[in-house]
Amino acid sequence: MSPRPQVLVIGTTADYIDDLRQRAPGRLLFVTDPAERERFAGPAPAGHEEILCPLEDPDLVTTAVRRFVERHNVEIAGITCYDCESLALTAHIAAALGLPFHSAAAIARARSKFHAKLRWQEAGLTAPRVKLMRNVTDVLEFWRAAGRDIVLKPLAGSGSEFVFRCRDEQACLQAIRTMQTRIPVHPNRRMYALERLPDHVSPVDTFCAETYVGGAEYSCDAVISNGELRVVRLTKKLPFEDEEFGTTMAYQILNDYPRYLPERELRVVLKNAARSLGLYHAWFMADFKLYKNRIWLLEVTPRPGGDCLPALVSAAGGPDMRLAVLDFAAGQRVSLPQLADYRPLVGLQCFASRAGRLRRLEMPEDFVRSKLVQVCLNKRPGDVVRLPPEDYDSRKLGTIIFEPVARVPVEAQCREIRKALKVEMEETVHAT
Repeated sequence: MSPRPQVLVIGTTADYIDDLRQRAPGRLLFVTDPAERERFAGPAPAGHEEILCPLEDPDLVTTAVRRFVERHNVEIAGITCYDCESLALTAHIAAALGLPFHSAAAIARARSKFHAKLRWQEAGLTAPRVKLMRNVTDVLEFWRAAGRDIVLKPLAGSGSEFVFRCRDEQACLQAIRTMQTRIPVHPNRRMYALERLPDHVSPVDTFCAETYVGGAEYSCDAVISNGELRVVRLTKKLPFEDEEFGTTMAYQILNDYPRYLPERELRVVLKNAARSLGLYHAWFMADFKLYKNRIWLLEVTPRPGGDCLPALVSAAGGPDMRLAVLDFAAGQRVSLPQLADYRPLVGLQCFASRAGRLRRLEMPEDFVRSKLVQVCLNKRPGDVVRLPPEDYDSRKLGTIIFEPVARVPVEAQCREIRKALKVEMEETVHAT
């Protein structure tokens, strides 16, 4: 029998597993796809720490987990998931093993960009107007009716790989064709799959259109439990000016609530948004915009924020989010600081501007000492960088965390840091 109760971690990436094993040694049992394990060059968990099985069939995965637990007499303390594409699988396993987690129906509602917004509107919350799109005719009709400025996206998924802002007919046509051709053959099929959807909607050939909403965009993590909601972190999202729509350049930690965003109002909106989806005991992340003094909900997903957010929150004096999520899954009380306790740091995401083999990737030491809090580069010389649409994640070079100076726009400081980062590829130096 395991020396201590284990938390099941379902379907995350091998680099996350490596990090979690160091943070919580002897406490976790991972369920991992063999293909994901094979791609990772680092050390693998010991045999008693990981169940390797393909993740496409929930029944087969559940059987593998049940057999492993019985064979090794493992006591399971809880179950959790860090990745959108594994939420439905986690719900399936949790239901079979009698572990507390969200229902499959709640997961389907949260993951559907269309059905989530319908639920919020039915609950009296503000969200962009949405409609299901099945062909180009549908898209153009909605585009004209919505003021010729819309956002097209897959029915499920995360990130900005297939998120398009369309302000003319050609953009509408290109967006729908891109999704129709690339999503069915995407290597991460589980990311864009949805189960238990109402109306027999297919996420492969049905897409979501919504009215474009202006204003600043924010992101937060929150915990809802026993009818109470606590905000874990609040960040402002700073978009790239010269990249595709939806790509976040940086996250800025806020240690106070913005003007026109009272704390009580945000907590009430987030609580009602989660409950309307069927999330009553959850750690979740949310994206929303503040426009015309109203909170416009964009997304609520029952997993912690990703990208550079865990490192940024920790550097700013917040909790170790990856560990805190495990404690929450195990039913333990999670200690969270007040928003005012955070250091107002910025996490700048660095992307390669061209494809090729890296020869040099570094930040000058004098720049690091004078301006930066933390430099986390995840690529090394010799690594091959590919750009979208061939590979969406390969271009991510790492994260740089800094404390912005007063009276200088944060966006300008981000551009200065990007310019200082030296990326050498094929004998040419480029700023990212």
